[in-house]
Amino acid sequence: MSPSASDSATRILFRVILATLLLLFAISSTACYSSSSTPEIVRLGVLAPFEGRHREIGYQIVFGVRLAVQEWNRGEASQDYRVEVTSLDDHSGETATERAVKAFAMEPSVVAVIGWSPEEQVNAAASYLAGEGVLYLTLTETEIVPVTDDNDFAQRYRQANILNQPPGPYSKPAHDTALKVLDEIVSLSDKGDEVSRQSLLDTFNRSD
Repeated sequence: MSPSASDSATRILFRVILATLLLLFAISSTACYSSSSTPEIVRLGVLAPFEGRHREIGYQIVFGVRLAVQEWNRGEASQDYRVEVTSLDDHSGETATERAVKAFAMEPSVVAVIGWSPEEQVNAAASYLAGEGVLYLTLTETEIVPVTDDNDFAQRYRQANILNQPPGPYSKPAHDTALKVLDEIVSLSDKGDEVSRQSLLDTFNRSD
């Protein structure tokens, strides 16, 4: 082999080795970044009527919860966890409520459920979810608040819901209830504790 041919082969081999090393470095860096920066997904369930005569209450609740979650996910509080909202319609009926709570219980990423049901269904839903180790926070008539459409919350609420609806009596309580759960997720994460159904249930039981 001539010197020029030998030099050419050496340069090609060097480029191949260099390209391989760069590729391995890129893969390694991506893996490290993904393992340390990708937040874990947990879900808040919303159990409420979205059809029938109580549908307005259901939409007020789900839009209030979604606003809280959207703003929280955009903030620094969500570095370790990202929260998503899963809503199920209980149709204000006992059978539908039973199906919905069972569906929430079967989805392990659902760590808490926020909702409203007619009085005769609330206890059954709460009892079943508690038996499955799922925190259930239900909104009651005593928590509804007067609403004006000219404050900061109302403006944020309108922007966050696809129907551009103004908030109703249940919107702010639903939003604030979701924030309580989100704050506990931050607290558990900051202490290095796992965010799970059981840890949230224990936390809220201690605060009662």
